[in-house]
Amino acid sequence: MKTIAVLSRKGGAGKTTVAVSLGIAAQQAGLKAVVADIDPIRSAAVALRGRTAPASILIETTPGKLRAVRDACWRNGCNLLIVDTPPAPTSDVVKAIDVADFCLAVARPSALDIAAIH
Repeated sequence: MKTIAVLSRKGGAGKTTVAVSLGIAAQQAGLKAVVADIDPIRSAAVALRGRTAPASILIETTPGKLRAVRDACWRNGCNLLIVDTPPAPTSDVVKAIDVADFCLAVARPSALDIAAIH
């Protein structure tokens, strides 16, 4: 199983859209995928609410429980765990990075967004 942390230092960059889209695309490709929403605003939960896809694609959790979520996903045969993080460089984001195999930084093509990456 692989874990991807999707992060951005600015809100509105498309981080949640990327995380949710990756989860849906993985499921459509036949993978068992889960999106873990650790953003307190719960944007991924809002985006996935009402979809006809299996409810198992979304887990609303806290950063402190990410290791347990990752381990549970692995035990249940999940292929991919995608973590939607808060849009800021906080300890919550660091916890997501710690459990991730891969980190995907999302930014709009603007000077302010690109500067926020550095």
